[in-house]
Amino acid sequence: ELNLLGQSVVTVRPGAIETPLAKGSIAATEALAERTVLYSEQASRFSNIAKRFMGKPISPERLAPVIYRAATAKRPRLAYSKHKSLGLVLLGILPKRTQCFIIKLLVGGKKA
Repeated sequence: ELNLLGQSVVTVRPGAIETPLAKGSIAATEALAERTVLYSEQASRFSNIAKRFMGKPISPERLAPVIYRAATAKRPRLAYSKHKSLGLVLLGILPKRTQCFIIKLLVGGKKA
């Protein structure tokens, strides 16, 4: 949105980073799978998919040089990536509707 208004924008796609959010999201999906009655199978599948797609998170210190390069470059690239999951890259290429369809199939939703 800012780029459309003439502001320079740099995107950093960090991948999975060791943060409380990353740890909490996996724990939350596992807890949901354990406590839900109606959707325990789907929640369990989703938790397993999330773990596989996330991969092993890297430390924030490994991301810092990428952010530094992006912030100090005279001519920064439009996007910088670090530790990206091949599965997420491939999924991201697809149209959103197709992405949702594939995720529903993986999770085991009745209607896609």
